[in-house]
Amino acid sequence: MPNLILEYSDNVEFDSKSFFRQLHESLVETGAFNLKGLKSRAVQVSDYYIADGNPEYKFVHLNIVLREGRSRAVREEIAQRAMVLLEATFGHYREGGHINLSTDMNELEVGLALTNHNIPSRPRPQQIHLVGSVPLPTASDVFEQICGAVGPYLTRLPDGETGERSRWISFQRAMLEEHPAIMVNPAGRTFTIRDLEGKVSREDALLVLNPTFPVDEIEFRPLGYSHAAIESWKLFQQKQRAGIIPTDLRFQVSLPTPFATGLHYFHPDAHESYIELMQDALLQEVTEICAAIPHKHLAIQWDCCQEILLIEGYYPDDWRYDAGKMAPVVAALGNALPDDVELGFHFCYGSPVDSPLVKQRDMGVVVDFCNQIAANLTHSLDFAHMPVSVPDADADFFSPLKDLTISGEAQIYLGILHPKVPGGDMARIQKAQQSLPSFGVATECGWGRKSTETVDKLLQVHLNAVSG
Repeated sequence: MPNLILEYSDNVEFDSKSFFRQLHESLVETGAFNLKGLKSRAVQVSDYYIADGNPEYKFVHLNIVLREGRSRAVREEIAQRAMVLLEATFGHYREGGHINLSTDMNELEVGLALTNHNIPSRPRPQQIHLVGSVPLPTASDVFEQICGAVGPYLTRLPDGETGERSRWISFQRAMLEEHPAIMVNPAGRTFTIRDLEGKVSREDALLVLNPTFPVDEIEFRPLGYSHAAIESWKLFQQKQRAGIIPTDLRFQVSLPTPFATGLHYFHPDAHESYIELMQDALLQEVTEICAAIPHKHLAIQWDCCQEILLIEGYYPDDWRYDAGKMAPVVAALGNALPDDVELGFHFCYGSPVDSPLVKQRDMGVVVDFCNQIAANLTHSLDFAHMPVSVPDADADFFSPLKDLTISGEAQIYLGILHPKVPGGDMARIQKAQQSLPSFGVATECGWGRKSTETVDKLLQVHLNAVSG
């Protein structure tokens, strides 16, 4: 129903489509409007008279017409948002000139304001994806709390990566430092982890392979992933038999690629050798997992974080990899899976302090890397999780999603939910749907660095996105 009528003097120039797009997005963020019902039009006025009649004077007036029923507080927020956009769009006319900006609102009585249209409404997402880590004490707690809240909306369920895995690859660093085939680089070179603001998270000495240790004798296993997965699978089965976990859910095992520890912890001179060795070790872990868990109940997710950071320029220039060199290696991890084990990928911008390490410009880097991996796959790609690490992402941010070339049967999940930014999730979802009509929802990364107390809120945010 809402009609937005912008009148402006004929000595004002602006991009009406851009203005109305921003206006619609801002109003939807209030939660008081459905995007499909918003209608805007611009009316240029040539016959007008302002103040003393000076022809240099300008005006822009926005009239908002809506049905009655919204609270005073909501109507005030609508007016304030409208004025903010008016100022941002037309305020520059005050520089050396004069302009009058105004907005008002008319409420129409319910029953007298009628409308009839067939503008389609984009449906809410119906699927939820959990990246992996959940800040609860045990896998049992994860299974029970997650399924109790959002079980019907899941296709796969991880064990929460509890215990030593809660900080992702950090526990692998400890293993590597104690390994006889690994040593700190003799030059003492370090790598400093900094966040977006330049704040130092930590500084690590870069590792190399010990030249006195025969390469063909290096063995990194056990890494701990297969043992954790098999133990959690036993518990998963118990919870399914007890009716706590839906019977149609697959058990999701999330694993880092060899680039995770390789690019993050190792000197560039050691990258190629180490990554090849770690790839072999990870695939041995996967072989054990696939031998212990029935394939029809299993999904393997490979986590691609360091790959995205490298492509985005986070690492030094002598890190001698690029998307074209990494994609076949990542794809090979997927191709090693049995055909009836589901394969997925999680892409990430890093979150050692619960915030991304690199500012995401748009979805382009993730889409391009996903396409390159898919082009090297012989195994089917069943799902992919793509982060949206910018809470104020506009419609253009999502435009690269139109370039996805993966199979239409793959489930795409966007890490589009931002619990710290209340009220913006549905507006963000609707912007993304302009480029990718169908997708599931998630947060941008796992929850391992959040507090236990946040889990209920996180689950509610997901529930709100799929059920309202």
